[in-house]
Amino acid sequence: IVAGVKKSNLRQLAQRLLAARGGRCRCIRCREAGLRRITEGEVRLEQQHHTACGAEEHFVSFTAPDDTLIGFLRLRLSAQARVRELHVYGPMLPIGSRKEGWQHRGFGERLLEVAERLAREAGYSRLEITSGIGARGYYRRLGYDLLGPYMVKRLLDS
Repeated sequence: IVAGVKKSNLRQLAQRLLAARGGRCRCIRCREAGLRRITEGEVRLEQQHHTACGAEEHFVSFTAPDDTLIGFLRLRLSAQARVRELHVYGPMLPIGSRKEGWQHRGFGERLLEVAERLAREAGYSRLEITSGIGARGYYRRLGYDLLGPYMVKRLLDS
């Protein structure tokens, strides 16, 4: 290798170093819900906020007491109010399916409700979502319409 990363297992090396120092990784991937046994009653809503590049960034998540991440939403408030990412962990299921896992249990909808409230409180009249084609039906069901590359919902005063 002439340039760039010479080791391909940087994540593993970083985790070893953290463990040796008595810490643990808190990145999204290490926290995601997988086969861990968590009950819905243990799950709590959390919000983090910071400013980056002149815009307000909100990270809204559902987590368990052990810091396991059930799902999250990233909202950026700049010239537009835009959900940049919404993810609920678990195996991908068809919309309406009811199997074990965290998807299709209302967590995504509740995360969007928080994003809509935050955008409305900040004075925005609409919320945009960066969405793949496969998720557009889900957003349509929640009142969003396709406008250019985004799913968009007009935020009504409440």
